[in-house]
Amino acid sequence: MAKAERVTDGRRVAVGLLEVLAGVKTPASASAELGISLTHYYHLEARALGALVAACEPRTRGRQATPERRVAELEKDRARLEKELARQQALTRAAQRSLELKRPVPARPREKPKAGGRRQRRPVVRALEATKLLGSPPEATGEG
Repeated sequence: MAKAERVTDGRRVAVGLLEVLAGVKTPASASAELGISLTHYYHLEARALGALVAACEPRTRGRQATPERRVAELEKDRARLEKELARQQALTRAAQRSLELKRPVPARPREKPKAGGRRQRRPVVRALEATKLLGSPPEATGEG
């Protein structure tokens, strides 16, 4: 029942405001009749006039952009792109199988430098690599 009283009270206040704006009553008599202070009456009058001006502004047509609607659009787009990616990956795998290509080996992640600062270099024995390239080392012949 409180909501019905508020509507009636709201209408009563609106009638009092309109009577003052029409010049039928003074603000002091309207505030006394409504049972509110004169300061509160002026506050209500300012709010009512602001609402009247806002209601007279032209409305924009169509749906209004909201953050929630934008999030929904982006999620829908992401789902579409994920499906397209899965389709493209399947087509790539099928093409690789038909051409009998080996799957590319993913690159190993680089090692992080140790806490000491500099990264340690992997040892490379160049002489051993050179012998592999040249074949077995030549036999020692005793010439000198």
